[in-house]
Amino acid sequence: MPESAARNVMSTALPRRRIIIGGTAVAVALFSARARSQTPKVPKATAGYQDGPNNGQSCSGCGHFMAPASCALVDGAVSPQGWCKLFAAKT
Repeated sequence: MPESAARNVMSTALPRRRIIIGGTAVAVALFSARARSQTPKVPKATAGYQDGPNNGQSCSGCGHFMAPASCALVDGAVSPQGWCKLFAAKT
């Protein structure tokens, strides 16, 4: 193979690899985000949710709380002053 042809093959192979690797990374990121968003939430009763704090712990101090009034694990609206047995302190 002439040297100029070899250069052409190398110059097109590298961008193709970057596109494939980049596309794969994007697909994995989208799949992961979609899987997280499809995680089923538990009902408030199952989580032992209550509208008030428990021993100084409240939803606003929990890592699962999403302002203004939702939770990554508990279904439905939750109060920032509420609490449930799935409480995990923010780190």
